[in-house]
Amino acid sequence: MPKKVIFMGTPDFAVNALQELYNHFEVLLVITAPDKERSRRKMMPTPVKEAAFALKLPVLTPDNVNDIEVIEYIKKLQPDFLIEVAYGQLIKEDLLNLLPNRFLNIHPSLLPEYRGAAPIEQAILDGKKETGVSIMIVDKGLDNGDVLYSTMMSIDNEDDIYTLSDKLAKQGAKDIIYVIKNYDILYAQRKKQGKIFTYAKKITKEMGHVNWQSSSDDINNLIRALKVRPGVYTFYENIRIKIFNGISIYENSDKKPGTILNISSEGIDVSCGKGIFRVTELQFPNKKKMSVFDFVKGNTLEKGIIFE
Repeated sequence: MPKKVIFMGTPDFAVNALQELYNHFEVLLVITAPDKERSRRKMMPTPVKEAAFALKLPVLTPDNVNDIEVIEYIKKLQPDFLIEVAYGQLIKEDLLNLLPNRFLNIHPSLLPEYRGAAPIEQAILDGKKETGVSIMIVDKGLDNGDVLYSTMMSIDNEDDIYTLSDKLAKQGAKDIIYVIKNYDILYAQRKKQGKIFTYAKKITKEMGHVNWQSSSDDINNLIRALKVRPGVYTFYENIRIKIFNGISIYENSDKKPGTILNISSEGIDVSCGKGIFRVTELQFPNKKKMSVFDFVKGNTLEKGIIFE
Protein backbone atom coordinates (compact mmCIF):
# COMPACT_ATOMS: atom_id res chain seq x y z
CA MET A 1 0.00 0.00 0.00
CA PRO A 2 1.37 3.46 -0.89
CA LYS A 3 1.91 5.84 1.99
CA LYS A 4 -0.77 8.48 2.45
CA VAL A 5 0.42 12.04 3.03
CA ILE A 6 -1.00 15.49 3.64
CA PHE A 7 1.16 18.33 2.35
CA MET A 8 1.43 21.81 3.83
CA GLY A 9 3.34 24.51 1.95
CA THR A 10 3.01 27.93 0.37
CA PRO A 11 5.86 29.40 -1.77
CA ASP A 12 7.68 28.29 -4.91
CA PHE A 13 10.27 26.56 -2.72
CA ALA A 14 7.65 24.00 -1.66
CA VAL A 15 6.41 23.06 -5.15
CA ASN A 16 9.16 20.53 -5.95
CA ALA A 17 8.39 18.57 -2.80
CA LEU A 18 4.67 18.45 -3.58
CA GLN A 19 5.34 17.17 -7.08
CA GLU A 20 7.71 14.45 -5.86
CA LEU A 21 5.29 13.34 -3.15
CA TYR A 22 2.55 13.12 -5.78
CA ASN A 23 4.83 10.95 -7.96
CA HIS A 24 5.58 8.45 -5.16
CA PHE A 25 2.70 8.45 -2.67
CA GLU A 26 -0.99 9.19 -2.29
CA VAL A 27 -1.46 12.88 -1.52
CA LEU A 28 -4.77 13.13 0.33
CA LEU A 29 -4.84 16.91 0.76
CA VAL A 30 -2.81 20.06 0.17
CA ILE A 31 -2.98 22.83 2.79
CA THR A 32 -1.68 26.25 1.80
CA ALA A 33 -2.10 29.92 2.66
CA PRO A 34 -5.22 31.81 1.54
CA ASP A 35 -5.12 33.75 -1.72
CA LYS A 36 -3.55 37.19 -1.42
CA GLU A 37 -4.41 40.46 -3.09
CA ARG A 38 -1.80 41.39 -5.66
CA SER A 39 -1.57 44.17 -8.24
CA ARG A 40 -4.82 45.78 -9.37
CA ARG A 41 -6.58 44.18 -6.38
CA LYS A 42 -6.56 40.80 -8.07
CA MET A 43 -6.62 37.81 -5.73
CA MET A 44 -3.77 35.42 -6.51
CA PRO A 45 -3.30 31.83 -5.33
CA THR A 46 -0.06 30.62 -3.78
CA PRO A 47 2.41 28.71 -5.99
CA VAL A 48 1.55 25.54 -4.05
CA LYS A 49 -2.18 26.00 -4.67
CA GLU A 50 -1.55 26.44 -8.39
CA ALA A 51 0.58 23.28 -8.44
CA ALA A 52 -2.03 21.34 -6.49
CA PHE A 53 -4.80 22.35 -8.91
CA ALA A 54 -2.61 21.30 -11.84
CA LEU A 55 -2.27 17.87 -10.19
CA LYS A 56 -6.04 17.81 -9.48
CA LEU A 57 -5.48 17.54 -5.73
CA PRO A 58 -7.92 18.80 -3.07
CA VAL A 59 -6.83 22.06 -1.45
CA LEU A 60 -7.58 23.68 1.90
CA THR A 61 -6.68 27.32 2.64
CA PRO A 62 -7.50 27.94 6.32
CA ASP A 63 -6.86 31.28 7.99
CA ASN A 64 -5.71 29.26 10.99
CA VAL A 65 -4.54 25.70 10.43
CA ASN A 66 -4.84 25.01 14.17
CA ASP A 67 -8.64 25.46 14.21
CA ILE A 68 -10.46 22.44 15.57
CA GLU A 69 -12.41 22.03 12.30
CA VAL A 70 -9.16 21.67 10.35
CA ILE A 71 -7.70 19.23 12.87
CA GLU A 72 -10.84 17.07 12.80
CA TYR A 73 -10.83 17.03 9.01
CA ILE A 74 -7.19 15.92 8.91
CA LYS A 75 -7.91 13.24 11.51
CA LYS A 76 -10.71 11.78 9.36
CA LEU A 77 -8.36 11.42 6.38
CA GLN A 78 -6.00 9.22 8.45
CA PRO A 79 -2.69 10.16 6.78
CA ASP A 80 0.52 8.25 7.43
CA PHE A 81 2.60 11.46 7.33
CA LEU A 82 2.12 15.22 7.46
CA ILE A 83 4.78 17.03 5.41
CA GLU A 84 5.38 20.75 5.90
CA VAL A 85 7.56 22.99 3.70
CA ALA A 86 7.61 26.75 4.35
CA TYR A 87 3.90 26.76 5.15
CA GLY A 88 4.01 30.05 7.05
CA GLN A 89 1.92 29.38 10.16
CA LEU A 90 2.97 28.24 13.62
CA ILE A 91 1.91 24.63 14.19
CA LYS A 92 0.42 24.16 17.67
CA GLU A 93 0.35 21.14 19.92
CA ASP A 94 -3.09 19.77 19.05
CA LEU A 95 -2.13 19.48 15.41
CA LEU A 96 1.32 18.09 16.21
CA ASN A 97 -0.24 15.38 18.34
CA LEU A 98 -2.25 13.99 15.42
CA LEU A 99 0.83 12.20 14.09
CA PRO A 100 3.56 12.12 16.74
CA ASN A 101 7.01 11.86 15.11
CA ARG A 102 5.44 11.60 11.63
CA PHE A 103 4.91 15.33 11.12
CA LEU A 104 8.00 16.16 9.04
CA ASN A 105 9.56 19.35 7.75
CA ILE A 106 12.03 20.12 4.95
CA HIS A 107 14.35 22.84 6.25
CA PRO A 108 16.98 24.43 3.93
CA SER A 109 20.00 24.37 6.23
CA LEU A 110 22.18 21.90 8.08
CA LEU A 111 20.37 22.03 11.42
CA PRO A 112 21.08 23.16 14.09
CA GLU A 113 22.69 25.84 11.90
CA TYR A 114 20.28 28.55 10.74
CA ARG A 115 17.03 27.78 12.41
CA GLY A 116 14.42 30.40 11.61
CA ALA A 117 12.81 32.30 8.77
CA ALA A 118 15.62 32.98 6.30
CA PRO A 119 18.26 30.21 6.32
CA ILE A 120 19.10 30.45 2.61
CA GLU A 121 19.54 34.21 2.65
CA GLN A 122 21.60 34.07 5.84
CA ALA A 123 23.98 31.45 4.46
CA ILE A 124 24.71 33.71 1.48
CA LEU A 125 24.97 36.84 3.64
CA ASP A 126 27.52 35.09 5.84
CA GLY A 127 29.62 34.07 2.84
CA LYS A 128 29.19 30.36 3.55
CA LYS A 129 30.66 27.86 1.12
CA GLU A 130 28.40 25.03 2.25
CA THR A 131 24.82 24.62 3.36
CA GLY A 132 22.27 21.84 2.98
CA VAL A 133 18.84 20.39 3.62
CA SER A 134 17.56 18.77 6.81
CA ILE A 135 14.49 16.59 7.20
CA MET A 136 13.32 17.00 10.77
CA ILE A 137 10.43 16.03 12.99
CA VAL A 138 8.23 19.05 13.67
CA ASP A 139 8.11 19.74 17.40
CA LYS A 140 7.12 22.54 19.73
CA GLY A 141 9.52 25.43 19.29
CA LEU A 142 11.26 26.88 16.26
CA ASP A 143 12.98 24.30 14.02
CA ASN A 144 14.24 22.37 17.05
CA GLY A 145 12.93 18.87 16.27
CA ASP A 146 15.05 15.76 15.89
CA VAL A 147 16.83 15.47 12.53
CA LEU A 148 16.15 12.33 10.51
CA TYR A 149 18.37 13.04 7.50
CA SER A 150 20.64 15.77 6.12
CA THR A 151 22.34 16.43 2.80
CA MET A 152 25.23 18.88 2.50
CA MET A 153 25.47 21.08 -0.62
CA SER A 154 28.12 23.53 -1.79
CA ILE A 155 27.43 27.22 -2.39
CA ASP A 156 29.13 28.37 -5.58
CA ASN A 157 30.48 31.91 -5.89
CA GLU A 158 27.87 32.58 -8.57
CA ASP A 159 24.95 31.28 -6.52
CA ASP A 160 22.29 33.77 -5.52
CA ILE A 161 18.92 33.42 -3.84
CA TYR A 162 17.38 32.15 -7.09
CA THR A 163 19.87 29.42 -7.89
CA LEU A 164 20.56 28.26 -4.34
CA SER A 165 16.86 28.08 -3.47
CA ASP A 166 16.26 25.99 -6.58
CA LYS A 167 19.07 23.57 -5.72
CA LEU A 168 17.92 23.16 -2.13
CA ALA A 169 14.27 22.75 -3.12
CA LYS A 170 15.11 19.96 -5.55
CA GLN A 171 17.38 18.22 -3.03
CA GLY A 172 14.79 18.53 -0.28
CA ALA A 173 12.16 16.97 -2.56
CA LYS A 174 14.41 13.97 -3.18
CA ASP A 175 15.31 13.65 0.49
CA ILE A 176 11.73 13.63 1.79
CA ILE A 177 10.92 10.69 -0.49
CA TYR A 178 13.97 8.81 0.82
CA VAL A 179 13.02 9.56 4.43
CA ILE A 180 9.44 8.36 4.08
CA LYS A 181 10.54 5.15 2.33
CA ASN A 182 13.16 4.48 5.01
CA TYR A 183 11.38 6.07 7.95
CA ASP A 184 11.71 3.30 10.53
CA ILE A 185 15.49 2.98 10.07
CA LEU A 186 16.05 6.74 10.03
CA TYR A 187 13.79 7.32 13.02
CA ALA A 188 15.85 4.84 15.04
CA GLN A 189 18.99 6.80 14.06
CA ARG A 190 17.52 10.30 14.55
CA LYS A 191 19.72 13.00 16.01
CA LYS A 192 18.73 15.52 18.65
CA GLN A 193 19.82 19.07 17.88
CA GLY A 194 20.94 20.05 21.36
CA LYS A 195 21.14 23.54 22.80
CA ILE A 196 23.81 25.04 20.53
CA PHE A 197 22.40 26.53 17.33
CA THR A 198 22.46 29.58 15.09
CA TYR A 199 19.44 31.61 14.05
CA ALA A 200 18.49 33.14 10.70
CA LYS A 201 16.31 36.11 11.60
CA LYS A 202 13.49 37.42 9.45
CA ILE A 203 14.63 39.62 6.58
CA THR A 204 13.55 43.27 6.83
CA LYS A 205 13.40 45.98 4.16
CA GLU A 206 16.12 47.97 5.94
CA MET A 207 18.58 45.11 5.54
CA GLY A 208 18.69 45.81 1.80
CA HIS A 209 20.25 49.28 2.26
CA VAL A 210 23.89 49.09 1.13
CA ASN A 211 26.48 50.19 3.67
CA TRP A 212 29.43 51.20 1.51
CA GLN A 213 31.69 51.08 4.59
CA SER A 214 31.39 47.28 4.28
CA SER A 215 33.80 45.23 2.20
CA SER A 216 33.04 44.65 -1.47
CA ASP A 217 32.64 40.93 -0.70
CA ASP A 218 29.99 41.65 1.95
CA ILE A 219 28.13 43.93 -0.47
CA ASN A 220 28.27 41.25 -3.14
CA ASN A 221 26.84 38.73 -0.66
CA LEU A 222 24.09 41.20 0.28
CA ILE A 223 22.99 41.54 -3.34
CA ARG A 224 23.15 37.80 -4.00
CA ALA A 225 21.01 37.13 -0.92
CA LEU A 226 18.43 39.91 -0.99
CA LYS A 227 17.98 40.86 -4.66
CA VAL A 228 14.51 39.27 -4.72
CA ARG A 229 13.16 40.29 -1.34
CA PRO A 230 13.36 42.94 0.00
CA GLY A 231 15.68 44.22 -2.75
CA VAL A 232 19.04 45.97 -2.42
CA TYR A 233 19.33 49.71 -2.81
CA THR A 234 21.43 52.83 -2.33
CA PHE A 235 20.63 56.54 -2.46
CA TYR A 236 21.89 59.52 -4.41
CA GLU A 237 20.25 62.86 -3.60
CA ASN A 238 17.25 61.05 -2.10
CA ILE A 239 16.80 58.96 -5.25
CA ARG A 240 16.56 55.25 -4.44
CA ILE A 241 18.63 53.20 -6.86
CA LYS A 242 18.11 49.45 -6.81
CA ILE A 243 21.10 47.18 -7.42
CA PHE A 244 20.56 43.68 -8.83
CA ASN A 245 23.99 42.42 -9.80
CA GLY A 246 27.67 43.18 -9.57
CA ILE A 247 31.10 41.81 -8.80
CA SER A 248 33.70 42.32 -6.10
CA ILE A 249 37.04 43.69 -7.29
CA TYR A 250 40.06 43.02 -5.10
CA GLU A 251 41.60 46.47 -5.27
CA ASN A 252 41.47 49.29 -2.76
CA SER A 253 40.71 52.97 -3.18
CA ASP A 254 41.63 55.98 -1.06
CA LYS A 255 38.30 57.59 -1.87
CA LYS A 256 35.42 57.82 0.60
CA PRO A 257 33.31 54.63 0.62
CA GLY A 258 30.36 55.07 -1.75
CA THR A 259 32.32 57.19 -4.24
CA ILE A 260 31.86 56.37 -7.94
CA LEU A 261 35.37 55.79 -9.23
CA ASN A 262 34.61 54.94 -12.83
CA ILE A 263 31.67 54.42 -15.19
CA SER A 264 32.02 52.25 -18.28
CA SER A 265 30.06 49.68 -20.27
CA GLU A 266 31.49 47.03 -17.91
CA GLY A 267 29.99 48.59 -14.80
CA ILE A 268 29.97 51.35 -12.22
CA ASP A 269 32.96 51.00 -9.88
CA VAL A 270 32.23 52.13 -6.32
CA SER A 271 34.75 52.39 -3.47
CA CYS A 272 34.00 50.34 -0.36
CA GLY A 273 35.40 50.04 3.13
CA LYS A 274 37.59 47.32 1.67
CA GLY A 275 37.84 46.68 -2.05
CA ILE A 276 35.78 48.03 -4.94
CA PHE A 277 32.32 46.92 -5.99
CA ARG A 278 31.35 46.99 -9.65
CA VAL A 279 27.61 47.45 -10.20
CA THR A 280 26.51 45.69 -13.40
CA GLU A 281 22.70 45.84 -13.20
CA LEU A 282 20.53 48.52 -11.62
CA GLN A 283 17.17 50.27 -11.68
CA PHE A 284 16.07 53.87 -11.19
CA PRO A 285 12.59 54.81 -9.91
CA ASN A 286 9.87 54.33 -12.55
CA LYS A 287 12.39 52.83 -14.95
CA LYS A 288 13.03 49.29 -16.10
CA LYS A 289 15.83 47.21 -14.66
CA MET A 290 18.82 47.53 -16.98
CA SER A 291 22.41 46.47 -17.43
CA VAL A 292 25.06 49.15 -16.98
CA PHE A 293 25.96 48.55 -20.62
CA ASP A 294 22.54 50.01 -21.54
CA PHE A 295 22.57 52.51 -18.69
CA VAL A 296 25.70 54.35 -19.89
CA LYS A 297 23.94 55.26 -23.15
CA GLY A 298 21.82 57.73 -21.19
CA ASN A 299 24.03 58.06 -18.14
CA THR A 300 22.77 60.35 -15.38
CA LEU A 301 25.56 59.56 -12.90
CA GLU A 302 29.09 60.94 -12.95
CA LYS A 303 32.47 59.95 -11.62
CA GLY A 304 33.03 61.39 -8.14
CA ILE A 305 29.39 61.18 -7.05
CA ILE A 306 28.98 59.65 -3.59
CA PHE A 307 26.20 57.22 -2.81
CA GLU A 308 24.66 57.67 0.63
